[in-house]
Amino acid sequence: MKNIVHYTIDLNTFGGTIPDVYGETKIIGLEFKDVEKEVTDCYPIALDIAEDLANNILELVAKMRESK
Repeated sequence: MKNIVHYTIDLNTFGGTIPDVYGETKIIGLEFKDVEKEVTDCYPIALDIAEDLANNILELVAKMRESK
């Protein structure tokens, strides 16, 4: 697997639904756009996972602000 670090990105979020075996599932979408390469990737995330991700990000931000 090739890892690429994107330094100039636009990050957007959106809410929506995606079809699945149960009908439709509500999701939070993450849209990453590499500004220099003009490439956009979108990732649907289930609501409970999005909520966990938000909490983890907030914890990391707090830790980073505390560290010198």
